[in-house]
Amino acid sequence: MVRVNRFLVDTIVTCEGERHDTDPPWGIFGGHDGANASMIRNAGQANEERWPSKVTAARLSAGDTLQITVPNSAGYGDPLERDPELVRSDVLDGYTTVELAERDYGVVIDPESLAVDQEATSRRRKERIAAPNA
Repeated sequence: MVRVNRFLVDTIVTCEGERHDTDPPWGIFGGHDGANASMIRNAGQANEERWPSKVTAARLSAGDTLQITVPNSAGYGDPLERDPELVRSDVLDGYTTVELAERDYGVVIDPESLAVDQEATSRRRKERIAAPNA
């Protein structure tokens, strides 16, 4: 979940988060680790600034934004063993993308028809098993 707050007046912010840069949520039974939380002042702008998990009396100007991303859960089980049709369903529901389906699950989905290419998926998963960091 990502929330972006735009400040309408000059303000001061204090936040007591925890471990943005360490200890990502752990995957289990071969699942990937999750992503840490983050806070970014003016994300995507020239004056972007990553904040630590704990800030005291940080000043923001009117018009500044603060992007707060909460940590996500980690994976459960080997992603290469997930049913390709369930990965496709995740793409259709907006939980992941066609590109991430291939990268993370080894599932090749045609971007036009959004159908699983079973042969390409089988090849991709065999490649990933043979070379896990590919």
